[in-house]
Amino acid sequence: MDLSEVELNGIIGRLRRSLLLPYSLVIGATIAVIFLILYSAHSLNTYSNIEATTLFNNVYNKELEDLGKLNKDYSYWNDMVQNLILSPRQDFIRENFLGPYLVDSFNVSRVIVLNPDLTLKMSFHNGEVITPPLPDEIGADIQHLAKIALNSDMTDPTPATGTLWIDDVIYLVSVGAITPTESNSIMDTNKVYGLLIMAKALGPDLLIEWETGFKFHALELHTKSMPSDENLLSQPIKSPQGRWLAEINWVSQKPGNRFLSQVIPWVVILSVLIIAVSIFFVVRVQLFTKKTANTLTELHKNRQQLNTLAYYDSVTSLPNRSLFLDRLGQAVAANHRLGTLTGILYIDLDGFKQVNDSRGHDVGDMLLHMVGQRMLHCTREEDTVARLGGDEFCILIKNMTLITDIESIASKLIHELRKPFLIGSEESFISASIGVVVSPNDGNDKSELLKKADIAMYQAKENGRNQYRYYTSELTEMVEHQA
Repeated sequence: MDLSEVELNGIIGRLRRSLLLPYSLVIGATIAVIFLILYSAHSLNTYSNIEATTLFNNVYNKELEDLGKLNKDYSYWNDMVQNLILSPRQDFIRENFLGPYLVDSFNVSRVIVLNPDLTLKMSFHNGEVITPPLPDEIGADIQHLAKIALNSDMTDPTPATGTLWIDDVIYLVSVGAITPTESNSIMDTNKVYGLLIMAKALGPDLLIEWETGFKFHALELHTKSMPSDENLLSQPIKSPQGRWLAEINWVSQKPGNRFLSQVIPWVVILSVLIIAVSIFFVVRVQLFTKKTANTLTELHKNRQQLNTLAYYDSVTSLPNRSLFLDRLGQAVAANHRLGTLTGILYIDLDGFKQVNDSRGHDVGDMLLHMVGQRMLHCTREEDTVARLGGDEFCILIKNMTLITDIESIASKLIHELRKPFLIGSEESFISASIGVVVSPNDGNDKSELLKKADIAMYQAKENGRNQYRYYTSELTEMVEHQA
């Protein structure tokens, strides 16, 4: 059958279009894959930069927070008011401010003591006494921080922190009100006797410490605004009143670029074999991207779970024995320097086994969780409530000045734990037997303190339960005799 020219041209056109269609699809798929790769690399770089900036802000704020806590340890202290302000003693000043201790232990190189009217009382630099006046340029910032510190509740004062210039050096600064923890005939807890300023230089040593500890790369401090550079991340450093002081730059890791460097060879191969492997390559890239994202997410979740399993109890979400012993060691070490007491309450639940056996382990776990929450409500934020295992808990009470403080908490715990626990539609009743030890009165060794608290707890249980008992040496002799 003969074909007209029009029909032949139509057949050729349809054939041409049918041949061009796969090529168009392949080209479109290839462009889409390349765009996906570039977009993924850009998104990965953006996410990495956001995470790095967030990490830097957390490190910077944590540094100020730790400096504030150190300031409070010194300024919120009867000895500081008595021996530095009211009746200055050279041995006290020498022990706490002179020498390399503050510099070597906390990198605090400047300490300034002000009178309540913000006039200079004394000043120290690198463990030595100096007598320069306060520079006029930081007066407004010091006054701003001092006003915040003075407006704090003097029964639990909170130092004010910020960053400012002192003698042509940028410092992280904490300003705390010097006030006693307890009133007596010559001191009043509601009165401010002065202001204590502690300063840590924001210099190369601190930046190197951040680089090493948090994997930043090439941290640099610039006191002049730097030109924008896509390879650098920048964070401004501002004064307490919001003035620009400097900026810290560091090199962006750009994991997206490394991702591109690994994928580009495949893109070249795809260009050479575009027809044969285009669809396969698109699928492989999509699977690779999805698998990489899933792997990173799973690794992050696993890291969080491992940290939780290592230091926290899975039933109550409270610190476990390992974390409790670590915090106990820190509290005992601080006793000598601060002249405070550390209390340990070793708690065993009376009647828990009956509830657990009669109503099942699920109810028992819910009861343990509710007990932990009540214990948290009975303690201060700075205290540690931990579950050691089974139905045994331990509470660490830091920075006590009177043993009666621990008695108040122990009595409150006994009262609160006797209240019914509503689980489902039924109420469960338990009580607590508590053993109490106080460091350094009962020793400074962590294991020995826990052992003594355990002995005191069993004595409370044997004497009728639902009570607390202090540890005495006679209890140890009794236990050894029974053994």
